Amino acid sequence: MKIPFLGALYEVSDLTHTLDPSNPSWEGGCAFSHQTLPECEEFGFCVQRIEMEAGAGTHMDAPLHCIQGGKDIAQNPLEKLLV
Repeated sequence: MKIPFLGALYEVSDLTHTLDPSNPSWEGGCAFSHQTLPECEEFGFCVQRIEMEAGAGTHMDAPLHCIQGGKDIAQNPLEKLLV
């Protein structure tokens, strides 16, 4: 898919990975879990529990995450992520 940005057309590639229990974590355990709780049948509506570690899933860390005085995510212009 091509999108216009700053007067040019860019090809967009979706780098999203689906969250599931096989996603890796820093500690080697389960980074993501999802379950429908039993109350679904008992109360007639579904309650879901979603647990995930911070940093799980597709995301971008800002330099500030690892570098003292680095830029935060708002200081990284979108055009720097386009090739």
